Amino acid sequence: MVNNDHRRDIGSDIGGSFVNPYGKDIATFFKTFMPLGLGHAVPKFNGLKFPGLPKNPKENALYTPFANAVNGWNAQGVFPGFTIIDTSHSRDGETKLQPDLMLVADSNYAALNTPGTDASRMSRETWDWENSEIHIEVKTESDIFFHGLSTARYVANIVSTASVEKVGQIGTYAAAQMSRQHRVCLFSLFVYGDFMRIIRWDRSGALITDAIDYRRSPRVLAEFLYRYSHMTRAQRGWDTTVERGTPEDAKMLSAAIEAYQSDKSLRQLPRMEVTLKECYPVYRMKVDVKVSMEVGHPGDVRDGEEDSKEDSEGRRKLTGPGMRTKIFLVRKPFWHTSMPIGRATRVYVALDIEDKKLVSIKDSWRVEFGSSDPEGVIYNEFDTVDAEWKQFLPTVLGADDVPDDSHSPEAKQKTLTQTFEEKARETHNIGLLRAHVHHRVVQALAFPLNTFRSSRELVQAIRDAMFAVIGVYKKYNRLHRDVSAGNIMLGQDGRGLMNDWDHSRRLLEELTKLLQSYRTGTWQFLSIGLLENPNKPHTIIDDMESFLWLTVYMGVHYLPSTYTRGVVNMFDDRNLDDGHVDGGAYKKRFLARIADQEFECVPLQTLVDDLRSFFKTYDDGATLNGEKRRKGNDEQHAAWIALHNRLIEDPSEILAFFDVALFSDDWPAFDKLAEDKFPPLSITKEETQVRRATESKTGTHSVSNPDGARVRAAQAGPSQLGSSQSSSKRPNSNDNDNYVPTSRKKSKTTSSPPRRPKRTGPSGNASRRKQR
Repeated sequence: MVNNDHRRDIGSDIGGSFVNPYGKDIATFFKTFMPLGLGHAVPKFNGLKFPGLPKNPKENALYTPFANAVNGWNAQGVFPGFTIIDTSHSRDGETKLQPDLMLVADSNYAALNTPGTDASRMSRETWDWENSEIHIEVKTESDIFFHGLSTARYVANIVSTASVEKVGQIGTYAAAQMSRQHRVCLFSLFVYGDFMRIIRWDRSGALITDAIDYRRSPRVLAEFLYRYSHMTRAQRGWDTTVERGTPEDAKMLSAAIEAYQSDKSLRQLPRMEVTLKECYPVYRMKVDVKVSMEVGHPGDVRDGEEDSKEDSEGRRKLTGPGMRTKIFLVRKPFWHTSMPIGRATRVYVALDIEDKKLVSIKDSWRVEFGSSDPEGVIYNEFDTVDAEWKQFLPTVLGADDVPDDSHSPEAKQKTLTQTFEEKARETHNIGLLRAHVHHRVVQALAFPLNTFRSSRELVQAIRDAMFAVIGVYKKYNRLHRDVSAGNIMLGQDGRGLMNDWDHSRRLLEELTKLLQSYRTGTWQFLSIGLLENPNKPHTIIDDMESFLWLTVYMGVHYLPSTYTRGVVNMFDDRNLDDGHVDGGAYKKRFLARIADQEFECVPLQTLVDDLRSFFKTYDDGATLNGEKRRKGNDEQHAAWIALHNRLIEDPSEILAFFDVALFSDDWPAFDKLAEDKFPPLSITKEETQVRRATESKTGTHSVSNPDGARVRAAQAGPSQLGSSQSSSKRPNSNDNDNYVPTSRKKSKTTSSPPRRPKRTGPSGNASRRKQR
């Protein structure tokens, strides 16, 4: 259940995301966002009144009279095929939310086709988020937005401090509706006293109108409802690449998942059954997939043809000869956000209805800026290389931006709010809203890192992921920038897969300023340097240090040790100073202290000690480099410069620590704890920490990040597919037809152990070991 604290948190975070583009010019708002067909004029309705609507009533006495009065306008055909229903007496079964009123399509509710049915007679069974069109929040008190908003065109409004919770309430409703539906945008109404505001939400922010006196100007409300009822489904904000499935589709998806779960020879996905929750409809989702990677379609991409091209804005995208559209069945995602704006990642276990194979689909709204590539293009780039590290990347079956309803080859579903905020930014010093583009990635099934079975399997998987990160860096000069527990998956064989490259960036000159403008990653695993300084450029060394924190984090949670909750708290350490968040002090102490707590697994503890010593040496040198050096420190500083430059050139030497550890014969078998020793916070508290932990330097309207938290909380990572830690953590990944893992190249073996690296910075790269 959403409590008042959670509403205040959301209200605070989205307070700077509202834009009033046209002030009192409601007509232009309608023409821009609610267009009618050529020559289609809004009728001149007569006698629009509010019979039975009390003056200055209590809030709950306003719901049904308002709904019945407006529904009465349908005698003139104001909004045919739709009805406003009173939902204030019943909570949604899952979210426990209770919106006041809801506009719904009559075709979805049999009760609305019964003569004599009015808003007050609608029962609990007659509304759900899946079929909601417009939610209407009714208040009797004053406006929640500053009235000064109407005095300047294109001014992004700021929420008054007294109204933060109410803003959070309407934001919570918008988030719930978009999470339970497949939407590009949606409309809502905020009614207070005799006034109302129209709100158009998308994943960048929300566009609002000036306050409208609906008693004196009922025709404005009538025109809003008329236009909405005459717009196409796409114009009303629905994602038309997704359609409601049939009962046969539901049976097909259930049978496939149950068959997978009954096959005990397969690595199981925790909580896979939650994807079949009956209160969620089954949908048919269209996604473009790479023909060259489909089972049974080898070689369909002809030689010399490209799998990608540039769109009209110069960004590469997957398209053309190597792609074709397929249909997948999806139901309940493993995770969805409680925020109405941002990336809104949802991950599904999906069934390919043609090949009858289970896969994973990540559905998200990627941030579009600069020359950043979509995640699908990045994976397509990886396909062009034949390297040993490639086996530790996920098997991507298809990825592309989601097309819009215009049928133009380059048109894609994209947010609009930021374009109007940009106009405001020309003359006002306000926040920065970013464009978001709808993107989908289809992958073979993979498994959360926390499903590892032993300490050795954990370390091997982390080592595999590090190998992939280093390989991509050396080959493509690309940084992952979000090494975290949520972004490393396990294959069917238990080996690691470095997933979720959507935050990765090439180290190009033109991106230098952009890379320095904010920090990216998952807070718990960020390097000390990035925690201390949000303006620090992200380097490969930061990613390498994240692997240390990831190893400690997973070990403390899931393996026998004497570590206490104090170490767990280290990962969430943060300070808020003058609108900026920093941290890293506790991690510094962890590097410096003599181990008084340890893992029972000796090879694991030795690995942690080695990595701790190595990164302490590096951090000490980095601190010295950032200060005015005292006399006598020149030699130490020169040694650090040499180490730094060597790692920037090739960080492979850090891999040797893992190779040495994995060569040991002292690894215990199946030593994973039955449960997380330190369970995470509730989802509400956790998402609050996500938003409170965000970046930095850009002049955003609040400490939080409107892009859906570039700096995320540990358990909110999109790769936590089926994680047992929470029923709604973010996931991401996959599997294929017979649920057989992708074949991997055989590891090179040697008859002697890898050379133990020096504590101050190993050189050379040890041979890769087969998993014991």
